[in-house]
Amino acid sequence: MKVVFTRMKPEIWQYKTALALKRKGARTVSVSLKAFDRKMFNRAFDEIISLNLPNLKPKSIFTAFLRRPLNFIKFFYKLLTIKADAAICQGAPHYLTAFFIWLFKGRMKRIYFPYDFNFSKLKDPSRFFPAREVWGERYSFKNCDGVICKGGLGELELLPKSFGISNKSKICFPCYTIKEWFVKPNSQNKLSYKNSEVHAVYVGSVFDCSPMTLSMFDPFSSIINEKIHLHIYCVDHELDKPQRDKITKNDKKLERYLHVHKFVPPEKLPEEISKYDFGLIISGHAKIINPEAVRYDVGNKTATYLEASIPIIVKEENLCNSKLVNKNYLGIVVKKLENFRKSVKKLNYSRAVKKIEMFREDYNVESHILDLVNFIESLKRKI
Repeated sequence: MKVVFTRMKPEIWQYKTALALKRKGARTVSVSLKAFDRKMFNRAFDEIISLNLPNLKPKSIFTAFLRRPLNFIKFFYKLLTIKADAAICQGAPHYLTAFFIWLFKGRMKRIYFPYDFNFSKLKDPSRFFPAREVWGERYSFKNCDGVICKGGLGELELLPKSFGISNKSKICFPCYTIKEWFVKPNSQNKLSYKNSEVHAVYVGSVFDCSPMTLSMFDPFSSIINEKIHLHIYCVDHELDKPQRDKITKNDKKLERYLHVHKFVPPEKLPEEISKYDFGLIISGHAKIINPEAVRYDVGNKTATYLEASIPIIVKEENLCNSKLVNKNYLGIVVKKLENFRKSVKKLNYSRAVKKIEMFREDYNVESHILDLVNFIESLKRKI
């Protein structure tokens, strides 16, 4: 079996999935436009096809073409001649997935993995997203051979009926853990063991107010106001001084409880954050967002916390994650992040850590990769 993964540049879901497929004997190929650090991804992909662009600004693309025209010729030649059993075309951007779904027609089964749906969250995404993104998501849903979602198949039911999703093959394949990143619990390694203070961590993107999201700064402020240490690892940027001041409310006494860390590579992140006590999953959505879609808002941070052996604190509205946490005793489900200290006192910490160790033994990509293999095989049997 040969599987192609497309995106602007590969990310952690693709790495874990491609590596697990490769270990099952499949050949894996990454197709991307932007430059990225290949050191880790070389393990997961047999072949990497990339333009290695710094960004997609017209001037940058034109300059790159003038400097390395042969690279462009090779890239598009490989795209036009590549053959595989399936291509997993991942968004965003969705216009790029639409391009690949169109380009690969007739040469392989085309699986659309939107990652985040816009049409499930909003009745009219065109009010908030560029026309190319709205068109790309619509085209990809309508023209793909199968769909992958990461939160739950129920989110597909929130899409417009005109997309024809009911007739599509579909699978839920979350951002699972990966065994080689599991950190063995060690209470003496905890910062709380050394200073007897509670330490929580948040990994991922950090949003201030936007049309679709509530500010994360308010719940962050609530946590440090209870004199709980908050450690933030942003995936895309570090918080600047004005943003930190918004979280601390310019209170100098609270600055000691806010810790903004530099980017840590995904393969090293579980070990890095294992020294903290809790991992936070914070969702804050504006009223224009369909509340039914909020329940499916899941990402790789769940797996990262499980890999790090730290209990999870998740808001109740995030139903997919909150059900997972409640059912398996992986942490605490809260309605609000206020009274944080009172909430965490309810948790039998040692029991939760043992449950995490047991749960992640099955909730890993190696244990579930055959589900994806069988899904691809079923698509191949369809005419």
